[in-house]
Amino acid sequence: MATILEQCKVQTSPDTVTEVTLPLVHFDITWLYFHPVHRLLFFDFPCSKAYFLDTIVPRLKQSLSLTLKHFLPLAGNIVHPIDSGRPMSRYAVGDSVSLTIAEYDKDFNQFTGNHPRVADEFYACVPQLQPASISNDSVIFPVLSLQVTLFPEHGMCFGFTNHHAIGDASTIVRFVKAWASVTKFDGEAKLIDDKSLPFYERTGVEDSEGLDSLYWELLKKSRPVESPPLTFPLNKVRATFIITRDDIQKLKNIVLAKQPNMAHLTTFTVVCAHLWAESTHGGLKGNDGFLIAAILIGEAIRKTVYNEKGILDGAENWPLEFGKLIGKWLFGVAGSPRFDLYDTDYGWGRPKKFESVSIDGDGSMSLCKSRDFEGGLEIGMSRPKIEMDSFASVFIETLGNL
Repeated sequence: MATILEQCKVQTSPDTVTEVTLPLVHFDITWLYFHPVHRLLFFDFPCSKAYFLDTIVPRLKQSLSLTLKHFLPLAGNIVHPIDSGRPMSRYAVGDSVSLTIAEYDKDFNQFTGNHPRVADEFYACVPQLQPASISNDSVIFPVLSLQVTLFPEHGMCFGFTNHHAIGDASTIVRFVKAWASVTKFDGEAKLIDDKSLPFYERTGVEDSEGLDSLYWELLKKSRPVESPPLTFPLNKVRATFIITRDDIQKLKNIVLAKQPNMAHLTTFTVVCAHLWAESTHGGLKGNDGFLIAAILIGEAIRKTVYNEKGILDGAENWPLEFGKLIGKWLFGVAGSPRFDLYDTDYGWGRPKKFESVSIDGDGSMSLCKSRDFEGGLEIGMSRPKIEMDSFASVFIETLGNL
């Protein structure tokens, strides 16, 4: 276990506005009862414990306070009415983000490799969201918790845990990079590019079909307020697989050879199709599994993106359709080829490794830009060791035969 050196709460800078409230719309409500999202960034930065506590930690606290001014919903809470009304995001003066400072005596390089590693050990670096508090009329959920863990004389790990309803991947990536920028440039919050800030305005989201109320009423009936915690040991290992730009192009060529007029053939389409087919170990239409998967994924995306009625056409039926999948084998994707956390720099260089820890709990794969291969992707997987060994063998063999 990691040793906790300090636990504190960081508030926004004193000149912050008094209160900000945002109604949760259907895009947000969908994720209200989703499990917390965990991300880890490992930095190769050898330093002593004294330097870490005396120099780095105070600097991080100051820059965090300045950065949160631009991300007020992350410093606030989600307010969940008990009897009536829809949930909202609310920031009030005095709200804060939990920050844990820790020390871990494990082998830093063990955490930053691509090989299979015991999943449980990563959770010493994962911050926990503060528990919900209950008042007379509502339940209050904190949104963000942070942890910085020192591996003495080797490096550091930044842990981020957030509530998905007000912190989607785009928002969290923007926050991480903004915090890094302010830290690197000694508290110069004015250097944060306005284009990198999230768009929180909810009044611009049309709801002509009444999706906000529909989703909220369905959600109240179907799920408990809090998601259940993970049970340890997980009996899983984590591994990262690299797929290069050349590999991606070869996969596209395979599809084009059979489907030359396919309308939506992207990196996301072929990579997800490849991983989907490999995960079934031939169960998806045998040797044509990849092609079938690519066609299905590409067509589903095309129908949505190019729908003349808009991407929300039929959204009133989505909860029911998704409910039919409960109990079936699902293969989700966490992240996107568009997100690049490897260009984050707090002042000691790029991260050595990114880990999407959340995939331990839901069987998804993580997807992000590769650190070392231009145009390539990193794919994170969490599986029981026997399954991981089997998947790795098939993955390597398939790419080798492209």
